[in-house]
Amino acid sequence: MSLEQDLESIDLNIANEEQALKLCDALTRLGKNKDWKLLIDKHYLVVHASELVGLSESPHVAKARDDIMSSIVGVGRFRQFLSGVARNGDTAAESVKSHKELREQLLANGEEV
Repeated sequence: MSLEQDLESIDLNIANEEQALKLCDALTRLGKNKDWKLLIDKHYLVVHASELVGLSESPHVAKARDDIMSSIVGVGRFRQFLSGVARNGDTAAESVKSHKELREQLLANGEEV
């Protein structure tokens, strides 16, 4: 790989990691919002999910059971998405620093692009 390709790859990694940081920052701000806490953290991810699980066991909803199960899976996937955003943000800060240092080292080697 040429220096130019290395730098392009590093720059792309930095851009992706900075985007992960922005998403994590946004999630952090949302998590502090009282409306988010009430609507999402307390109701959707806990109360609504519990209601869906309870409803899925009812013999009166046998025909809608597939839809209910899809909704339960949707709640779980949303929770996984939020966890992934937080996890990616946690690792992105160090990765950005490492990639910027690597970029500087490559440029300092005296090779011109």
